[in-house]
Amino acid sequence: MAPKQILALCSPDEPFEKTVALVKAAMRTEPSLDIQMTNLLLGLTNAQAPDKRVAMRVLEILDQVSSEARLTRLICQLLQLDDPPLRSKAALLVSRRLDGMDWIFAHLQDADPRVRANILEGLWENTHPACTAVFARYRDDSNNRVAANAVYGLYLRGEADAIPNVMRMASHANPTRRAAAAWLMGMIGRTEFVDVLKRMVKLDERQVKGTALKSLVRINRSAGPARNTALETTATRDGAVACPSS
Repeated sequence: MAPKQILALCSPDEPFEKTVALVKAAMRTEPSLDIQMTNLLLGLTNAQAPDKRVAMRVLEILDQVSSEARLTRLICQLLQLDDPPLRSKAALLVSRRLDGMDWIFAHLQDADPRVRANILEGLWENTHPACTAVFARYRDDSNNRVAANAVYGLYLRGEADAIPNVMRMASHANPTRRAAAAWLMGMIGRTEFVDVLKRMVKLDERQVKGTALKSLVRINRSAGPARNTALETTATRDGAVACPSS
């Protein structure tokens, strides 16, 4: 596919889900399209005046349409950029596709907590036995998103101290740490968290309230069709989707 066609297909002004579906359909007849997109992405990021919106959109699409490890060598080049969003998204894509841990260990030393957090997220579904030790090492990281992603990784592996770690975060002096705990509760989805989240909504800072509301809605939805519509409306208004990171 010609570069101009790829750019048109991956326009950030088009709906993301629609674009992903179109690229997946195109790859059925042109299996190397993901490689073409990766090479185009590297050209965009190496340009003197790169269009960062387009570059990020191409990277996000690649993360959805290609599970191939063959992309990792090329995508790793993005980690040399002085662009935190692109670097961290590239770290997520690579970490999801690696079987070995050498690259993981090396890049978890990155000074940018967004890169570290995304690498840990990329390991959530990784079955390598070393992952549990990696998550345990970073569960008390000073960055809230890094710590939350590590605790969630421990939970996915059935580690007994995962839930106690969530509760310790929920009582932390730092409100951003408490907001990270509220996000974790929504990700885990246990009904035992409902009372804690309700207290956060009533007593805590706005940042914590918004995240706690989102988590309450998520748990409420997973419990069945009987939902609290007023709660959902308030949560939508007050926001806070991602895990707080500062």
